[in-house]
Amino acid sequence: MTPKNSPPKKVLLVGWDSADWKIINELLAEGEMNGVRSLMDNGIHGELSTLQPQVAPMQWTSIATGKTANHHGVHGTTEIDPVSRPTGPIATSKQPAPPSGTRIASKPNNVPSPDSARIAKKRSAEAQLEAFRKMAREQRAISTAEKARRKKAELAAAAELAELSRQKRETQEAQQKIAAQQTQREVIERRSKEEAEQKQRNEQQRQRSLEEQRRRDEITRQQQQEAQRRQEAERKRIAEQQMQQELARRAQEEARRRQQEDQQRRAREEAQRRQQEQAQRQRAEEQRRAREEAQRRQQEQAQRQQREEQQRRAQEQAQRQQREEQQRQRQRQR
Repeated sequence: MTPKNSPPKKVLLVGWDSADWKIINELLAEGEMNGVRSLMDNGIHGELSTLQPQVAPMQWTSIATGKTANHHGVHGTTEIDPVSRPTGPIATSKQPAPPSGTRIASKPNNVPSPDSARIAKKRSAEAQLEAFRKMAREQRAISTAEKARRKKAELAAAAELAELSRQKRETQEAQQKIAAQQTQREVIERRSKEEAEQKQRNEQQRQRSLEEQRRRDEITRQQQQEAQRRQEAERKRIAEQQMQQELARRAQEEARRRQQEDQQRRAREEAQRRQQEQAQRQRAEEQRRAREEAQRRQQEQAQRQQREEQQRRAQEQAQRQQREEQQRQRQRQR
């Protein structure tokens, strides 16, 4: 806070119309405009918000007075005179003074002093009074005939102007109608051409789509056939593998069976040998009969086993033929 007894500080407000900080900063960066640099270094600077419309006299007056245009009355560099109606510079009475206690560094004529404002206001009033008197004298000097002549001339001019306006309007309407018809024909032709091109493109697209679909169907069919061939080959391979496994299993069973028979035979022979060694000669006939009986039984057992083997092989052959017949039927069905 500033003490009450201390003298007020002076402030210099510098406003630069249409100045652009982008250009100023570029010039400052190049070492130009040392005076502006000194003011910026020793003071405060920034961009100002503007008012609408962007008219310099209205904006500078708002900066000087702190009021908007609807209060200070300055909307531009000119105004209409209330007496003679021509456009001229703004009267001094319309240029308001800045707020009290404020001093703005600007042009001398922008913000007048209170005395000059009163003098200008008085002169404006006297000029208005003189203009009204002059207008009254001119009106009294105009006669009734002159008024009628002027009115008749004005009516004739108005009628001629109305006729010219009507002819011009009719000509413009005819031209607009012709232009609209021409534009409509062009639009119709352009649309017809676009529709024909669109139909042609659609037909070409449909043909390409059909061709692409046929190619995809053919590829799919070939892939399906290839998959079926692969599946059939896989089934055959699995069947052959199962058959080989079955044959191997049977061979193993046959080998085990023969091994068991050999073991049994050797055991029986060993038993018979022991019995022959232990038995007496007088039991030789009984042993011979026993051996003959054993041999007969072995032959019968071998024959029975051979018949069983033949029956089993016949069943396996029938089953294999049945599977082959089923495979042929599935192939014919495909």
